[in-house]
Formats: sequence, C-alpha cells, structure tokens
Amino acid sequence: MGVRGSSVLAMLVLGGISAETETEGILGTTPTPFEYGDNKAIGLKCGRYVSRIGPKESPSQACCQSLEGADIPCLCQYFTIYALLFSLEKGVYVRLHVEVPSLVCEDCYKRVIAEFMKQAKIPGFRPGKKVPESILISYVGSQNVQKATIESILRRTLSHAMTSVTGRALQESVRIVTKFSEMEETYSSLGSLGYDVLVDIAPEIKWIPDNNAYKNLKIVVEMDSDIDAHTASEQEFRRRYKSIGALKVVTDRATGWRCCCP
Repeated sequence: MGVRGSSVLAMLVLGGISAETETEGILGTTPTPFEYGDNKAIGLKCGRYVSRIGPKESPSQACCQSLEGADIPCLCQYFTIYALLFSLEKGVYVRLHVEVPSLVCEDCYKRVIAEFMKQAKIPGFRPGKKVPESILISYVGSQNVQKATIESILRRTLSHAMTSVTGRALQESVRIVTKFSEMEETYSSLGSLGYDVLVDIAPEIKWIPDNNAYKNLKIVVEMDSDIDAHTASEQEFRRRYKSIGALKVVTDRATGWRCCCP
C-alpha cells in the first residue's frame, strides 16, 4: 500500500510500566507518566483517560467504561498500544498495533472457562456444578476454547485501543487486519496476543488566522443579463395563470337543494 507523506510512531495510552513518545500531539494530548496511590506503579494519563494501577483497585470510570459496576480489577493498563499514522491522497488512517501480554490473556481464558462451565451440560455432572478443567476442555474442544479466548481478548482490548482516536475515528471504519489464524498461532505458542487494527480518522482542519486572507476575495454570481425583477415576476404570473387555465366551469349540475315550501 503506497504511503504519501511522513509517518510517525508513538506509544499512546495505557502502557505497562513506562510512558514514552517519539512525537507529540499526533492524536491528542501527549501521555505523561504518573504514580497512582500507594502502589508506586507507573501508568499513563492522556487527556481524560486515566489508568488505575493495582489489582485491588476499582475500575476507573474514565478508561474502563465497559467495566463500570463490575467487581473485577482494571487490567487495561497492562497492554500497550502503538499507533502508526498515515496520510493518503484519499484521507487519513491510523494503524494501531495492540500488544496484549499473558496476564490479560490468562484472565480472559479464565472467564471463558467459567462461562463454558455454566453453559456446558456434561454427562455425569449437574448443571452449574464445578467440572475439572481438563474434562471440560475435552468435552468442549481445545480449539473452541482457544477461539473463544481470542474473541474475548479482542472484545476486551479493542475498545481501549480505540480511545486513542476517540472523536476522530469515522463510524464503521474499524477493521482488524491480522488474520485470525495468525492470532491463534501466536496465542498457542507464546500465551500472549498481538494484532493490528486500521481505522479511518477525520482529517484535522485548521483555521489560518490571517486577517488579509479574504480581504481581496471577490465573488462572481453568474446571471442572465436579460432577466430582472420585473421580468421574473411576469414569468411567475404567466406560470400560475397557465396552471389554472385547464380548469373547466361545470353547469347544469344538481346542487342537492330542494324547496320545502308547501
């Protein structure tokens, strides 16, 4: 795919233990590192998106809208998002590369196993009862468990990846370009996951504060020299008169009136 113009690379929101950028202002406020609470861990603060660090902390309402009200820890700060901005002739798009470490993948795997355990009806076990994991995987199928886990990871991380282009991403333009088979291979071998996302973004429009830019601007309106206000009114009158010219006067039609006199 041809690329026109320069490209810039930066690590944006929710990095694991460090915050660094190679350029500023490509997609909003440049993230800066900060310490949160007594955990002394480094997170990222980018605009209104704040990641809370610590397994016992409640989900942040700013960066974890999808987890609001849930009794689970906020893990979004553990994965990293890289953004590559391209300028093309037809518009601008961003290629996001999301790296999801084994910590988040393991948590999604446990959720998938718990969900299968609720729904699966395994002979010899009552519905809803705890089933040994090996028996459950053998019954459901390891490939099905792996696919469900990858889908869970994508659902959980994609929304956070899109926060880096909030307000600029064009509707229904998000597409995952990494093949599912490649994600399966990476997950099965490394226990982690990485994928690329393309999203079209609206080009940035800047007003040029030049007071003299429009001072000498002339606007020419093309009009027929033979048409003036009087001629236009006559044409409109004739048009309306012609439209009622097809009406006919009907005579000798009964009106439905009769005399009631004796």
